[in-house]
Amino acid sequence: MPYTVVGKNTMLTALGVTHVSAHTGDPGETGINEVTGGSYGRQSVTFTTASAGNLDSSNVPTIPIPEYNSKLSRVLERSNSRHFLRLHRYSR
Repeated sequence: MPYTVVGKNTMLTALGVTHVSAHTGDPGETGINEVTGGSYGRQSVTFTTASAGNLDSSNVPTIPIPEYNSKLSRVLERSNSRHFLRLHRYSR
C-alpha cells in the first residue's frame, strides 16, 4: 500500500535537512571526498512546508567551488553532520 500524502508530508518534514555539501567523488557513508580549499564551505538550505508529498527548497544555495570540478553534492541534516540524506550527481 502506498503512503498517503499526509504520511509523505510528515516524513519529509521529519528529515530535518539544513545543509548541502559538494564532493569530488562518492561520499560513501562517512562523507569522504568533500571539496576543500578556497572559500568552500557547506551551505545552508531552507525548505517550504511539505505539501502534496513534496518538499521544495525555498532558497538556492551557492556553493563556492575551487577550480577543480566537483561531481557530487549531498543533502545533510546539519552543518556538522556526516549523515547524508540524498546524493545528486552533476557535471559542468
